[in-house]
Amino acid sequence: MTPAVTPQAPTDSAFPPIAGGTQAAVTAPPVAQPEPVSEHHGFLSDLLHAVGDVFGGPKNVQRVNPQTGAIESVPASTRQRIAGGVASAVRGAAAGAAERGPGAVGRAALAGVQSADQARAIQQQALSRQSENVRQTNAAEMEKQQVQANLAKMSQDQARGALDLKIEGKKLDEHQTALANSMQEILNIPGAKLLQHFDSNDEINSHLETVGPLLSKQYAIDLAKNNIRLVQNPKGGFDAVEVPKTAGEQPIGEGKKLLTPIIDPKTNKLTLKSDTADPSMTWDKFQQWNGNSFSAYNAAQEQAQKIKDQEQQRLTAKAAATKDYAEAGKATIEGKVAAQNAGLDVNGGSLGTGATVSVPTANGATTGVNQEYLKTLAPGAQSLVTEIGTGKMALDRMTYLLSRNPGLAIQVARAFPDFDSSKVQSYSKTYNDFTSGKASTALNAGGTALSHLHELSNLNTVSSHIPGSPDYARYKNKAVTLATELAKFYGDSTIPAIQKIEDSLTSQLPGTRQAAIETQAQSMGDKFDSFEQQWKNAAPSAAYQAPMPNVTLRALQARAALDPAFKGRFATSTNPQTGERRMTTDGGQTWHPAPAQ
Repeated sequence: MTPAVTPQAPTDSAFPPIAGGTQAAVTAPPVAQPEPVSEHHGFLSDLLHAVGDVFGGPKNVQRVNPQTGAIESVPASTRQRIAGGVASAVRGAAAGAAERGPGAVGRAALAGVQSADQARAIQQQALSRQSENVRQTNAAEMEKQQVQANLAKMSQDQARGALDLKIEGKKLDEHQTALANSMQEILNIPGAKLLQHFDSNDEINSHLETVGPLLSKQYAIDLAKNNIRLVQNPKGGFDAVEVPKTAGEQPIGEGKKLLTPIIDPKTNKLTLKSDTADPSMTWDKFQQWNGNSFSAYNAAQEQAQKIKDQEQQRLTAKAAATKDYAEAGKATIEGKVAAQNAGLDVNGGSLGTGATVSVPTANGATTGVNQEYLKTLAPGAQSLVTEIGTGKMALDRMTYLLSRNPGLAIQVARAFPDFDSSKVQSYSKTYNDFTSGKASTALNAGGTALSHLHELSNLNTVSSHIPGSPDYARYKNKAVTLATELAKFYGDSTIPAIQKIEDSLTSQLPGTRQAAIETQAQSMGDKFDSFEQQWKNAAPSAAYQAPMPNVTLRALQARAALDPAFKGRFATSTNPQTGERRMTTDGGQTWHPAPAQ
């Protein structure tokens, strides 16, 4: 019979003996042998730990802004966090999986951290390279767009200028023709083709109607993108040329010339300097260079034409002043004839009883008086007639008396034959206009402008052409002030008129400033002469030929400095009647008070 087996207590002493059983002898537990670790199990464990760390990882990610190239930190989505974390964990776990033996877990963790740091460093370097690439690409694209925009505007300006010349029937000069030929070289760009030639807006409209709205719209898009360029034709009008995309970025090759407008030191005229272009220069930049030269040359020609027009205006004004003077002389003769027909012998003939004698007047000049006739008048009448005839009566009182007493006017004309009573009313109006009216405003502005024009001439130095320099600022400020004064002098104080004058005085082209200043001084001088002739003609006699008001000696000296022709008429002397120091013009025929020096 098989003996009974006593139950074996569990080897783990942590468990109590089975109830009711016999207490077995306690034996030492067996020494636990290290269980073989599966490599697959260790790698998977590390990987799961890494995945668990994702949710405690970074909440932001870095990326490159595709517009600016800046590296920006943006919030990461849950998917990005998990994906990025898993990728880092995989790299860290993979690095740690190779670590085995004592301390393997610690070494695995360290290896994982180092692997993640290296990955971040590599990622940062990649971001930096991407950022720099974006910045360089954006800069290159910006420069390209700027060139394209300049070319697009330039082509439109050339088209407008070409149509204007065609309408006005003008031809290009030799320099403009050379520039237009250089612009025509756009047809040499590989793949470029001439679409159409235009001589007027009507031709443009007709062509667009012919091709229809769809193609017209495409033309507009291509013009905006600079794939169609408008270039001035040397024979007149302009050509529309289609240029393939990116063709403008191709090199021009050998044999091309860059043209630059300069002042010829020998002739002092605008000409073109020709330089050989770099063969590696792109077609776009080549066209931009010569297009800018075309614009600069045309601007210079326009400025020269403005100066020419001003000179023509001056000559016209001078001719008008001469005509006014002749008509005034004719009116004086007709007035004397009318007086004689009315029974007045203004030259002291039959109606007088003797010849005239010279007597001084209130303004220091002399006039003739018929003494014998004057003595025939009553004492009170003699006094009034003498006061009026010698210019010693106040203007308002004289005008009042002569308008109320026609007989008194006849008496003055008989006693003082050179007194023209028909001018009394108009002289009063002229006097008020020149002392307090519109003419006064113009003369005051003109006198000030002449002085400032002379100062501007002195400020016109080489350094005043350099923007940003102190001399440039001084010249510019003086020119702005002067433009307003000149506009007021010419009676047109509108903003466009002021701007036009300012532009003519602030040209940057060599020599044009001084020419504009001197031409302006001559034009002002002609207008001053016209004012002065009007002032002199209005006087009833020499006794009332007072100095024209609101014109100072300083202004006249400035005019003499800028106008050689006027300088010959300008002199200072002493009044032979009073000893007073005076300034004279026109050979001493006109007197002006000279302020103390």
